[in-house]
Amino acid sequence: MRKMSSSTRLEPALDKKRLRWIYEASPTLCWAGPGTEMVRTFLPSTEKGGRALTPPMMDIMGKEEFEKCAEKEREEKRIDEENARLIQERKRYSGWVDSAQHLYDLVAVQTLTWPTLTVEWLRTPDGSGGWDDFSVNPKGHERDDVHRIMYATHAPEDEMNKNSVNIAQLYLPADDGESDEESGDEDLLENPPSFDIQDSFSMHMKPLLKIRKHLEVNRARHMPQDPCTIACKTMSGDVHVHLISKHIDADSTRDLEMINPGDTTRSIDPDLVLSGHTCDGYGLDWSNVQFGHIASGSDDSLVCHWDIAGGSSTSKTSLHPLHIYRGHGSIVNDVQFKNHEIDEFASVGDDGYFILWDARSKQSSCVLEKAHGGVPVNALSFSLHDPNHFITASAKGDVSLWDTRRIAKPVHAFLSHTEEVLQIEWDPLHRGVFASCGGDKRVCIWDTGKIGQSLSSEESADDGPPELIFLHGGHTDKVLDLSWNPTVEWTLVSCAEDNIMHVWTVNEDAICQSGK
Repeated sequence: MRKMSSSTRLEPALDKKRLRWIYEASPTLCWAGPGTEMVRTFLPSTEKGGRALTPPMMDIMGKEEFEKCAEKEREEKRIDEENARLIQERKRYSGWVDSAQHLYDLVAVQTLTWPTLTVEWLRTPDGSGGWDDFSVNPKGHERDDVHRIMYATHAPEDEMNKNSVNIAQLYLPADDGESDEESGDEDLLENPPSFDIQDSFSMHMKPLLKIRKHLEVNRARHMPQDPCTIACKTMSGDVHVHLISKHIDADSTRDLEMINPGDTTRSIDPDLVLSGHTCDGYGLDWSNVQFGHIASGSDDSLVCHWDIAGGSSTSKTSLHPLHIYRGHGSIVNDVQFKNHEIDEFASVGDDGYFILWDARSKQSSCVLEKAHGGVPVNALSFSLHDPNHFITASAKGDVSLWDTRRIAKPVHAFLSHTEEVLQIEWDPLHRGVFASCGGDKRVCIWDTGKIGQSLSSEESADDGPPELIFLHGGHTDKVLDLSWNPTVEWTLVSCAEDNIMHVWTVNEDAICQSGK
């Protein structure tokens, strides 16, 4: 029960039956008597000795009636605030839809049955987006138009048996090579290209494989050297490894659409279970340098490192870690291998720590105790182009750029997100460019090459800092994960908490000129 000052009094002439009152969650109580415009506001006392909120309200209304009315008023206020938020959200989304045809070459929207916490483009060992192992090349599509996306489900407890890891193939429109000059500006103005957000996925995406899981899947990632080897973290804490090429017949794969158009569900047990964790979590990463090396971080504050090609196993299907690293005092949110070193990887967690681990000494080689001022660090990503650069993202919404040669403090802080940042990833095709997403429903694209530049005369401070070169505002809920396409420029996939997945290609004219 909230407290109020002992000096608070209610006018004795007020009639209980005709009393009108409003209870706000602030905590402020407003009372109005019949036949008067006077409204008396009572602010509960926070001073020591303040007494419980009993008389005079309880004498007039009764405790039970008062609490019911108070709850009703709180609920009505909550509904009003939610309706106002939804109206504002609809206006924002409507504005994004109106401007989308000028900002994107493609926006494909897919509504999933359940939310997915993880999404990733699959690539071949040479880094391309095509998947030669699965030579599905439907009639009418060029080989380089076909791409694969992996995502998973996070179904509620009563639907737990419907969880799965899914692989779908997506047909991205090919660039016909015709420039604006060849087609003619006047023709483009008279016959603008069609742009349909809602129908994009139904035209371009088809399911290829579904792997049933009996627990929610928090994260799924494929091995860079072998895209047919995938790992997923479930609620059990174990990491499951699937060698999916063993379960798909090459001949049937080519004609999957004709042979089995309505049922692509395969109940597949993991080929390998990586043990070591006692709780579930989200951190999971394969090494880009060493074949078969994978690291994981979980809610048990541990970091585990395995080698699926030569590790120690207790059976044919279970593998112990090469080593378990202990250094975090709380949940480990993310782990990642360095892209230019064989034996180094890092982890970040709710304790605010960034820890760089050395697999040779099996100890930490660098520890930042307050990477973001002590708040939880949610994600990290090592640069694909610069061996000294990495980025981290925090629960307060900032992204920091670091240099391993001068790691005492960040090189720069990227500020635009208004809520926690949940995922960050470097663009594999453009040096110094990365994307971030989070609780504010936005995906931001940043260019580190623009740090320190001044805003142009056409830009204003409301557009954000100069290093923010694009903002994807098409999601209507928290954006949980994202992934850059490895071969198609300015193309990403992102997934949100409201079961919506986007595949989108930014129009280069909409990207701030950055010398790319």
